[in-house]
Amino acid sequence: MCVAIVSDAAIGRLHFKFMAITGPTDVLTFHHGDVVISADTAAAEAKQRGHAVEIEIALYTVHGFLHLNGFDDRTPPEAARMRRVQANILRWCPLHLSPP
Repeated sequence: MCVAIVSDAAIGRLHFKFMAITGPTDVLTFHHGDVVISADTAAAEAKQRGHAVEIEIALYTVHGFLHLNGFDDRTPPEAARMRRVQANILRWCPLHLSPP
């Protein structure tokens, strides 16, 4: 398993290459265990939400790990379930990170 933190430009290229979607995204998860996180998106979202970028990156990391463990967020009920699990996990992080 690997977590890579990259620029919007880098994640945008991966987003297009593997999903045929133009533009950056916050996090990509690959079935073989790689999680790729956009540092640029994390910084922008953290600023907008009024918390530290580390919290946003922690959220994206947990989100990617949940995808690796069979969670999905394609439908509203699935996304709500995933948000609940993410929030629960982040509450137990050593830094006591509060999810957005």
